[in-house]
Amino acid sequence: MTETNFEQIVEASLRDEAQAQGRIGKSGSWWCFACGHESDGLAHCGRSFPREFSCVGLKNLCAPCRAAHQKVGVHLTQLFSEKRLSVFRVDSRRSRLFRFLRDALEALSEKGNAQAQALRFLLGAHCDPRADENADFRKGVLDCFSRVRLLDFRALAEQLDREEKAYYIERIVCSGIFGRPTL
Repeated sequence: MTETNFEQIVEASLRDEAQAQGRIGKSGSWWCFACGHESDGLAHCGRSFPREFSCVGLKNLCAPCRAAHQKVGVHLTQLFSEKRLSVFRVDSRRSRLFRFLRDALEALSEKGNAQAQALRFLLGAHCDPRADENADFRKGVLDCFSRVRLLDFRALAEQLDREEKAYYIERIVCSGIFGRPTL
C-alpha cells in the first residue's frame, strides 16, 4: 500500500465518522439512530422502555446498539424488580444496582459525555433507592431517562458490565475463597 492510498483511506474514514456523528439522533433508512453508522442489519429496537430510550417509532438501530439497549433495559428491569427494604441497608440489591448505574454514568461523564452527566445528576436529585416506594422509584428513574434522551447506550452498557465485574471480583477476593491476599 502506498502512502497516498493510506492517506486516502484515512481521509475517507474520517469523513465517514464525521457523517455518522452528524446523523446521531436522526431517523434514516440507512443508518443507526443511536450511533449514526450505516449498517445492513438495521431493525426497530423492540426492547424494554422504548419511550424512555427514545426509540419509539420508525427509528432503526444496528445490532450492537440494540444489544446495548437490551443490556440497559435488563439492568433497569432487575433494578425495578427489587423491593425497597423496610430497614436501612447500605448494600441492598436495589441500592447496589442503582449504584452500578450511577457509577457507570459517572465514568462516562468523566470522559466528557454531557448526556451521561445530566442523567447522573437527575438520578441523584430525583431518585433514592432506599427511600422511594417501588412505583415512585420506577417512575423517577424512567422520567430521568426520558428527559435526558441518552443515545450512547453502547458506552453505558459496556461501563455497566465493568462496574458489575469489578464488584463481583472484589466480593470474591474479600470472601477469602482463594485465601487471604498477601501484601
